[in-house]
Amino acid sequence: MRKLLASCVVLILGSCAAFASDFSGAAAMAGVPAAHEETVKQSVFLFCPHKEGAGAWSLYAVADKNDPSKILALGLEELSGKNSKENTYKGVLNAQKDPSTPRSELSHLDAREFSGGRLQGKDLLSIKVEPVSDYFKLTIDARVSSDGHFVVGGPEQGRRDVILKYSSVYKTWQAKALKLEDVAGQNAVGKYAMTLTGIVFTVGTTMVSRICAVDEFGKAVMLMDR
Repeated sequence: MRKLLASCVVLILGSCAAFASDFSGAAAMAGVPAAHEETVKQSVFLFCPHKEGAGAWSLYAVADKNDPSKILALGLEELSGKNSKENTYKGVLNAQKDPSTPRSELSHLDAREFSGGRLQGKDLLSIKVEPVSDYFKLTIDARVSSDGHFVVGGPEQGRRDVILKYSSVYKTWQAKALKLEDVAGQNAVGKYAMTLTGIVFTVGTTMVSRICAVDEFGKAVMLMDR
């Protein structure tokens, strides 16, 4: 009897293994993605407050590890206590790139949600992502006072236009300014698109009084000053 039961168990286990093997092969042939697709997370833009005690917000992309030019998701997260008043902008930028820096998720969009969804930074920031060819158009709407907004892209595209584009040289996604009008009404972008690392904004008691965009070399462009 024991030999018979043992034989049955072996037969059942063998059948299950064969079924699993067949299913796995069929799934692979059908192009079914793995349950845990390998990805890489890239920081692409920084919203940095110049205020003591405030935390910066980081826009990041999740890309396919085997094909980094393919974005699978975008997200917005907070770097608690990281601000240019206490840490300098460069310090916050370094913290953003450091994977050991504590951060909390604010908003997340999978690629299939790009067309209709928005990344939300509480009620202070909204980012719309529009896929276009090999890049993504961004519409950034930031609240700067109780009834005032500072917009990049969208209706302000003629003055401020920023996209996300993959760099085949650096193998990473970057924020590129196609047009960036400063407070003097001059376009700060030259012949080629300007790579931006983020913006720094001064926060007062009731409003944001100053906004500067910062390029990859640390040069700041004053976008708003009041």
